[in-house]
Amino acid sequence: METITMLIVALTPAFGTLCAIVALVARICKRFADLRAEVKDDKTINALLENNERLSDLYAATVNDVKELSQQVNTLRKTSKELADKYNIDTDKLLQEVIRLKDELARLVQDNKELQKNLNYTVCQAPDKED
Repeated sequence: METITMLIVALTPAFGTLCAIVALVARICKRFADLRAEVKDDKTINALLENNERLSDLYAATVNDVKELSQQVNTLRKTSKELADKYNIDTDKLLQEVIRLKDELARLVQDNKELQKNLNYTVCQAPDKED
């Protein structure tokens, strides 16, 4: 009887540690299962992909609009210079305004590039769809 009691006393810390480890592993497995369920939410992934496609189309349309506006600014610059020469208007002020507008358009193009980079990063981060 004393041998059994001594054996139980000797093994109690090991058994307690084993139970704690099993409980910890169970919690970790449950957390990973929950995270996996969150990641594989098809509705969210599909919504992100649709939103990305919509934003990509919007970005492409914006880039085209910026190109058209840039061409119009260049045309406006040429026309304003011709008019200024023709009517002896101070061309420096007109050209500064046109340059300011062109710089503003360049900033808009840069912002759109950053938006596209962010969209591409988001799509790359999205997990693949499960079949």
